[in-house]
Amino acid sequence: MKMIIKLISALVILGIIVIVALYLSLNKIVEKGITTFGSQATLTEVTLKKSNISLFSGKGELKGLVVGNPIGFSSNHALSFDRIKVSVDVKSVFSDNILIKEILIDRPKISYELAEKKSNIQTILNNINSSEKKEEKVEKTESKKSGSQKKVIIDLFKITNGKI
Repeated sequence: MKMIIKLISALVILGIIVIVALYLSLNKIVEKGITTFGSQATLTEVTLKKSNISLFSGKGELKGLVVGNPIGFSSNHALSFDRIKVSVDVKSVFSDNILIKEILIDRPKISYELAEKKSNIQTILNNINSSEKKEEKVEKTESKKSGSQKKVIIDLFKITNGKI
């Protein structure tokens, strides 16, 4: 009996350690995810200087997000954002209506460029759409869950100091 209690205690302690480690490395996981999956979806280089995510407060911030230009375009990047800040009502995430209190995009810079009758922005959008179509094919092979659709409500959406 003592062996079972020790085993259960060890598993609980190990679980707590894993949860704490994941929480402490959350920002690195977010940064790696954005750069990896963003690059795969856009077929460009995506970089991020820093993320600051807090699960308990529902606030998150990305600093220095840059989406590079596709091949065939000359400028360094297509899009860059000094700061993107989001605040979500944490309790609403588990309901049918997700409440986003605020989305702030500060200092976005868009470099619109034409090459061979195509724009860099449209090329990136086409890359993202083709990536989504590949995911849809995978989803069709999986069974679909039945249930209600979640709605997203945004209280404040603000873009400041932008340049095109």
